[in-house]
Amino acid sequence: MTNLHQSIIVYLDSATCRAIGAVDRAEIAAGDSAAVVIQSGLDILGRAGGGKLSLEPGIFALDAPLRVPSQVKLEGAGNSSVLRVTAANAEGIGIVCAGVHNAIISDLTVEAAEDEPIAGVGLALDKAIDCLVDRVTARDFARYGFALRNQSSLCKIHCCTGANNGEANFILDHLDAWHNAPDVPGDFAPNYVSNCQAYAGGDGFLVRRSVCQNIVGCLVYNAGGHGFHVCEQSASTLISGCRSFQGKGNGVLVEDSPEINISSSVFCWHNGHGIELRNVTWGTVSANEIMDPGVDKEDNRRHNLYLHADVKGVQVTGNALFTWADQWPPQVALLEDEDCRDNCIAGNTINYFTEAGLVSKGKDTIVANNQVQKVGYPNPNMQPFAQPTASYGRGQPPFETSRMEAYVRRLRQHTL
Repeated sequence: MTNLHQSIIVYLDSATCRAIGAVDRAEIAAGDSAAVVIQSGLDILGRAGGGKLSLEPGIFALDAPLRVPSQVKLEGAGNSSVLRVTAANAEGIGIVCAGVHNAIISDLTVEAAEDEPIAGVGLALDKAIDCLVDRVTARDFARYGFALRNQSSLCKIHCCTGANNGEANFILDHLDAWHNAPDVPGDFAPNYVSNCQAYAGGDGFLVRRSVCQNIVGCLVYNAGGHGFHVCEQSASTLISGCRSFQGKGNGVLVEDSPEINISSSVFCWHNGHGIELRNVTWGTVSANEIMDPGVDKEDNRRHNLYLHADVKGVQVTGNALFTWADQWPPQVALLEDEDCRDNCIAGNTINYFTEAGLVSKGKDTIVANNQVQKVGYPNPNMQPFAQPTASYGRGQPPFETSRMEAYVRRLRQHTL
């Protein structure tokens, strides 16, 4: 290769992977290991101070992780550029940005080879600073699709899809920088996850031991676990403008974590609670729609909103808590247990339950101006409107994942 500073193009030529210069078209590397060829191109750009490596359409088998250097962009040609982690990849990771800054990964798919238990993580940002992941799909990994972890800061994950990743589609993990990372941009440096979607797999979004994280405008569908799970002293987490729908667990579970903000979101039709707060200090749950909890149980002891195990200093205001007339109603829609205190529950609308709309047992909690209606409204647009539907009170069958799993399998069958 000459001293020309140029972008690099990688493509498949039958069983051979080739990398060429985007300007002079000179061959830079070639071989039967796509990981080796792609990494050669990434390393050249890294030594040059940055640049872009473009993947043409094709399935590139990765027998080792790709490590993206600082100021380098790895881009595909959309989801037709597939990085497939194989059994030969001992680390079980597709792409890693470790200890780098200003790297970009965009417009590609990273997936685990079918029935490959070693493949654990699709894409990991590890102690990365100001990196961007944009329009990337990660699917079928045993643990996580996207892992933002280990004091990474000022990173953005945008318009990405996590599909059928076993423990969580997205995990934000150990982003508590002030403990042991003096070289990050600053204490409490945030990250931003926006306009992403997660379906099937385990939890949609898992936030663990992380501070000042922002999840905005994201969608979870058919989670095998919780839609959003915040735990292990994850302080100041924002979940706003999001939706979780038809999940096996809760729409949201926040446990052992202070300073929560759950706002302007929709959580619907989960087998668990709509929102559950356990051992939470300070925060707001405001302007959400929380509907149809515990859809798989006739004896419905799940709640639209459940506060317990020392929840204090939380404002619960302006939420709509309701159940459609053809679903099993909860016994209690909003329950605050006696081990909570000093909360404010005000200005909520609550509709359809069997025993009580709102039960507040917390010490010195303020309860005011809530609109509580026990009888379920007839389902809108059903005739005659004055009567419940024929399935009123019967509940829907337990939500099954078979259709979503079949959809994910179809996605794997690429025709390139």
